[in-house]
Amino acid sequence: TLREYLLVWRRWFGLRSPRVIETPRMLVALAISVGERLRRGPLCRVIANLLERRRIGREDALTQTQALLGHIPASLTQSLAQRPSDIRDFLHARWYFSRPLLLGAVGLLWVASGIIGCVLPADVTVAALPSWPPVLAQTARWVGCLADLALGAALLTGLSTRLVLSLMLAMIAIYTIGIGVSAPSHWLEPFGGLLKNIPIAALLVALLALDTDRR
Repeated sequence: TLREYLLVWRRWFGLRSPRVIETPRMLVALAISVGERLRRGPLCRVIANLLERRRIGREDALTQTQALLGHIPASLTQSLAQRPSDIRDFLHARWYFSRPLLLGAVGLLWVASGIIGCVLPADVTVAALPSWPPVLAQTARWVGCLADLALGAALLTGLSTRLVLSLMLAMIAIYTIGIGVSAPSHWLEPFGGLLKNIPIAALLVALLALDTDRR
């Protein structure tokens, strides 16, 4: 079963057996729909159909396979026992699930930032950049909002991930330097303000450095 299959892999990684919680069918259907629409990750309609129908060979399937290949197929446990796992396998497995979580969080941050910038009153932007001419401040606001929305949507849909991350990093640098120099009071905001851009930029650099997607 899928549960037994996953537990074998956990033992190979040296992890303790977890408490298994059954996933409600409604959530499974939702995950399949998301995977099918985004076309990212292993879960899609084809895989779901295979899991639901339990693809099991005939009773003589193993014998026929041995006769055809001249080789006795090994079980998953036997195959994994031939090469013990190391830290690289463990980190890669963790990164496989961490990457979409981080990309989704960054994409939502950019979309939310764009929406908030669009709905805020115009005088808020002018007050935040008192040394800028009002027309320039408003122009920068709308350009930034539209860019945030476009890049956030592109990242969430998986379009040119590396290019989008690079453009986001460039935007963070422009925001931080431009506002930090022209309105340095933002560095002293009690809730972080510009200071939060530093860990966000570090996260983008890490995503670019660790990403194996060459798009």
